[in-house]
Amino acid sequence: MGKQSASGIIARIIRAIKRRIEHRFILHKARDRSMHFVQSSSPGNLLVLCYGNIYRSPFVANYLKKLLADREDICIKSAGFYPKSDRPSVEEFVILCKEYGVDLTAHRSTVVNNEMLEWADIIIIMDRKNWDQLKVFDEHYREKIYWIAAGEDCGSVEIQDPYGLPINDIRAICNQMTSASEKITGLIKESYKSVH
Repeated sequence: MGKQSASGIIARIIRAIKRRIEHRFILHKARDRSMHFVQSSSPGNLLVLCYGNIYRSPFVANYLKKLLADREDICIKSAGFYPKSDRPSVEEFVILCKEYGVDLTAHRSTVVNNEMLEWADIIIIMDRKNWDQLKVFDEHYREKIYWIAAGEDCGSVEIQDPYGLPINDIRAICNQMTSASEKITGLIKESYKSVH
């Protein structure tokens, strides 16, 4: 029993080290790959993902819809990896979102599936956890990934999950999401100009 426990612990440590090395490599390349991908494509379908689809992805999807309201050729959806659908956004968050012109009153969570990933021209993810969660799907979906904050000039390409955080921290995350959404909107509009 002791040997099995020790070997199990060692195996977990090795997996954790491998994951850290992989994340470091992925994050190092994420900004350039994301920017190049968006600039060289003309997306029509955007899929925004986060873990639970009750905070970040519905906020970003709705904010992008507002920013791209003049583009009838662009369709935007959101989903999450948490395996339970039809969950509402937290009431306190719904109230906060209204400050940004985002109404999540009627939002209910959706669980991501292969059909959605196939439909998407661009898959916007929030963090390395989302990157890992995409592993259960076909590998080629990763080629469509845009890291949410890749358009920012500096700092992380990730945006933290606000679940369980105090409202002031959540407001700061909303500010990050609006800025990141404005950057990707600019990139999408530029890519259309260069293609058309």
